[in-house]
Amino acid sequence: MTFTSKITFVHVDDCDDDIYLTERSLSHSNVPSRYVAQMKPLRLFETLDELVDADIGIDEIILLLDINMPLCDGFEMLRKIRAHEQYSGLSVIMLSTSDAEDDIMEAFSAGCDGYIAKPFSTEKLVAAVAQIPYSGIRLAH
Repeated sequence: MTFTSKITFVHVDDCDDDIYLTERSLSHSNVPSRYVAQMKPLRLFETLDELVDADIGIDEIILLLDINMPLCDGFEMLRKIRAHEQYSGLSVIMLSTSDAEDDIMEAFSAGCDGYIAKPFSTEKLVAAVAQIPYSGIRLAH
């Protein structure tokens, strides 16, 4: 599986270990990517603004969003994203230590594009990315 465009992954997570493991997983994948970590969910829109100012299109960004975070959990953050005029179409994969059906259903009801339970393999992450129907980034056949 190969990709024809570079993806910018923005990972919002309050755990250093999860950020490290996700970045490492992506570096071992065949997905050409940039990786940006943000440990403070309330600063996400500032991070996205900086990327857009650097000429990275919204269709080139995939948000990896942890669910269990202090101050603003992933469900609340996803709802803010979907209500935001500029970023409502952002591709979002939820990450969680929970594989409970209620959490998965809530994530999809809030508008996520994918859900991965932690810990996850590189293959699961790449497969979740490949399922996102976004423009500008296509799987090569």
